[in-house]
Amino acid sequence: QRRVASGEGMDRLLQLVNAWKKKDPKDGEEVELVENLFNVLCSCLMVPENQAAFVEGEGVELLVIMLQARKFAARCALKVLDYSMQRNSASCERFVNAMGLKTLFPGFLRPQSIFQSKNKEGKGGVREDEEHCVSIVSSLLLRLAGDNHTRVVQKFVEKDFEKVDRLVELHEKY
Repeated sequence: QRRVASGEGMDRLLQLVNAWKKKDPKDGEEVELVENLFNVLCSCLMVPENQAAFVEGEGVELLVIMLQARKFAARCALKVLDYSMQRNSASCERFVNAMGLKTLFPGFLRPQSIFQSKNKEGKGGVREDEEHCVSIVSSLLLRLAGDNHTRVVQKFVEKDFEKVDRLVELHEKY
């Protein structure tokens, strides 16, 4: 994990992930490959030096694009974004500046509408998506300050507090 930040390890990982930005895996082996790539990225992001290399390598922007593409990798991208924003203010700032809120909150309201994949994972996949969305929102609210924090809070006020209603619904559900 620690060697990834030294040299070009993070950049190479991001290049490998980038190949799945706008396409879906063709078979089970490719599905496993994609999931393993993203799991390696999650593992690497547990080290603070790797988090910095991830932000510098524009990993947050890449993953926001993947969420917007709504392909197979969107669910994996959501998980990696969750890992990248834990204890990392720079990643949270980048996420908001990359217009990630516009992509995150529709998934927060209805995870199954955005993060569908060809291999329907059913309720387990939706539950994980809900957990990652809530964790990302939590990180944003804890780590941001100033205008970006205000932007996140404003998302909860718009449309007659529908996102607050969703939070209450999730709280009752879990």
